[in-house]
Amino acid sequence: MFTKTSIKPDMPVTVRYPTDMNDEQWMVVRPILERVGKPGRPLRYALRSIFNGCLYITRAGCSWRSLPKDAYPPWTVVYRHFQRWSETGQFEKLTHCLNQAVRKKGGVNPPPAP
Repeated sequence: MFTKTSIKPDMPVTVRYPTDMNDEQWMVVRPILERVGKPGRPLRYALRSIFNGCLYITRAGCSWRSLPKDAYPPWTVVYRHFQRWSETGQFEKLTHCLNQAVRKKGGVNPPPAP
């Protein structure tokens, strides 16, 4: 069972589901999703496990309440972060960053930043 103390924010996470990100992928995504601005209350769950929960929901196409409890934080936590990232445009920033990286790797000049 997944508990609040089972995953600390900086604890390495083992890949449990095919949708989970590996370390290399996480190093690209992490700077975009980390908090900016005023410091707030410390996270109870690892940001990586929260984002992996979002990936699981997207790939599985299941309801938020169906999020596996053995590998991810409670669905309410994952949903709250998903909602915040959507409202602040983090997913658009992430898509743009990954698009530029792929274009650069393929030898194509990246388009200008929006």
